[in-house]
Amino acid sequence: MPEDHSSNYDDQADQGSPSTTRQGLGPPSVVGARPAAPTPFPAPPSVRTVALISPKFAPDIGGLESHVRELAAGLTATGHAVTVFTLASSKVIAMSGRTGTFDGFTVRRFTLPLAAWKDIPPPEFLSHLGRELGGFDIVHAHSYHALPALGVALLRKQAPFLLTPHYHGTGHSAKRQKLHAAYRPLGHFLMRRTDAVIAVSEAERSLLAADFGPALAAKVTVIPNGVNPARLVAPYAVDGPIVLSVGRLEPYKRVDLLIRALEVLPASTQLVVAGDGPARRGLEQLAVRLGVSARVRMLGFVSDSDLSRWRATASVFATASAHEAFGLTLADALSAGLPFIASDIPAHREIAELARSATIVHGVVPTTPGMGGTEQDALLVHGFADALRNVLFSGERHVATSLGHAERRQAAALSNGLWSWQEVVEATQRLYNSLLSRPLGSEERHDRNVQLPWFNRHAG
Repeated sequence: MPEDHSSNYDDQADQGSPSTTRQGLGPPSVVGARPAAPTPFPAPPSVRTVALISPKFAPDIGGLESHVRELAAGLTATGHAVTVFTLASSKVIAMSGRTGTFDGFTVRRFTLPLAAWKDIPPPEFLSHLGRELGGFDIVHAHSYHALPALGVALLRKQAPFLLTPHYHGTGHSAKRQKLHAAYRPLGHFLMRRTDAVIAVSEAERSLLAADFGPALAAKVTVIPNGVNPARLVAPYAVDGPIVLSVGRLEPYKRVDLLIRALEVLPASTQLVVAGDGPARRGLEQLAVRLGVSARVRMLGFVSDSDLSRWRATASVFATASAHEAFGLTLADALSAGLPFIASDIPAHREIAELARSATIVHGVVPTTPGMGGTEQDALLVHGFADALRNVLFSGERHVATSLGHAERRQAAALSNGLWSWQEVVEATQRLYNSLLSRPLGSEERHDRNVQLPWFNRHAG
């Protein structure tokens, strides 16, 4: 059911069926498998207008928001007219306006009716979609876990409808897990209404196939998140090794495990956390109770340039998240040549296959419960502490320190198998084109508008 997606990088959390290679639609892709150089891909004349529907967008910061922003900018650069329909708080609308331009594309914002539920659309959102979606060649919604995509499914017109679900398979709290289960029948309806589904990882594709069956699996294409080339930037001046963690501060991200690991690591070790969220106060209080608050730096939201400098400064990146659709923060760390330590979940293992300096903490998988204190958490704390100690203070220490040189890190980054955002845009364009090439009378393209009085009334 609905999830709040604002974060520094909501990695989205997380991240067998046909998927896109960079030469066209072919056999299933794997994030780590880099095909040969892509052939030039001209945007077909028939693809002119694209509607992107996202529960959140800039100036909100998060992995979902970053994904939509990069896709919209890339499509605009290749000649498409892109409009992003999104929800925003009254504060954001007062600051950024209801309608504006961002990197050359149009952004339409609609006020959230309920401050406590950051992804429930107002009636005017549905009304505008009902009137305007018919004017787009492609309608592409994002996030299964928020209601705007469901509104699109109910109001869809003739244009092909794609969904990038950023699917976690569960909620981020006990309450949201119950809502997630109650939402599942509507989720099945949403998936049935799509013409194509884009998974951002093989891990997400497998989860979608398990939860929604072979009918959906046949529509899934894997197009991973992209990364931008790391810039050569000057590190900050620090004393001692830095463990960097980036993400929205939610309980399921399990930053508490990293703070607890400091207790058994040498006193010179520092943890730098970039991001904000509802768990921040509890994490700060935990650091005080454990006596390690002087070694924990909570940065809150940081700019892209500052985050690049922290990646250049850190000795290792760490995440203990319980579930992700892709592992975007790991991909960004890898693109910067930064070694990482991560929890043992499918999306993290997928990214780890690309890295030369990666450690997965095996044996116990984190869960979303309250912060620490269980036997399982104790095992995880010692697992992360041992992994961090091995990278920072064992014979492997020269790996972390030598990677601190910008040139060496850049060389390591260039050897990974990550997709660039340009390649993501090209693959998405190919999928758009394949849908538009289907005959108008085909089963996949017939108008499946649903007659539901309440929605039709608001769709005007």
